[in-house]
Amino acid sequence: MKYIVVAFLLAVSHLTAQVVSTANLAATANITLATANAQASANLFKKYEKTKSHKTPLQIGVYSPVEVPWKREDVNGIRISLLHSKNKDVRGLDLGLGVNMAETVKGVQIAAANIQKSTTGVGIGLLNYAEEANGVYLGVVNLFKKSSGPSIALFYDENKGVKTSPQIGMLTYSGELKSVQVGLINLAHKSKGIQFGIVNHADHQYRGVQIGLLNFAESKFPIPLIRWSRKREVSGNISVVRNDI
Repeated sequence: MKYIVVAFLLAVSHLTAQVVSTANLAATANITLATANAQASANLFKKYEKTKSHKTPLQIGVYSPVEVPWKREDVNGIRISLLHSKNKDVRGLDLGLGVNMAETVKGVQIAAANIQKSTTGVGIGLLNYAEEANGVYLGVVNLFKKSSGPSIALFYDENKGVKTSPQIGMLTYSGELKSVQVGLINLAHKSKGIQFGIVNHADHQYRGVQIGLLNFAESKFPIPLIRWSRKREVSGNISVVRNDI
């Protein structure tokens, strides 16, 4: 009799072990599936967060990130700032008493300092700065890496790239002038346009004209009143004809 009882207990124990093992496998599979689903959902949410557009028609701020709505929002309307604001994209009217910053601005900017990577429109401020500017800008100091619109500065106007529109200021500088500089002192690395001021200086002058009291070109003796060049910019070993006065 006792052998029967032992056999029965062994059978029950084996069956119980199988049931527990199956349950553990099922639980592990469920946990793995739930984890995979959670990770997939998290990835989808992150992708959605990156691609979805946060836009607001009005933003009011004191000092970033103290802004309503928060700085992650793009402004498509009006942005008003007391001391400092920062957004990725602003389109419309941008007003501030301090520093207004953005990656891209399209519209009208009026602030103590307008700082952005790319801007298109009208900018008015003590300081206007942009890597690429397309429009009309009025300031005390204008600093552009590339500008394709007219710029007026009460003190200093700088364009490090090619300047194809008028540049006006007490002191002006252009990497490559293809338009007109008007100022007390006009500086250009390459001049293919007109420099009109008291002192004009060009490191290299190609078919350019200088009108002023002192005109410097390519480190040669300054000529008063008018200096021009017919020199062409060429590459290689091609010879050129140049007339300087």
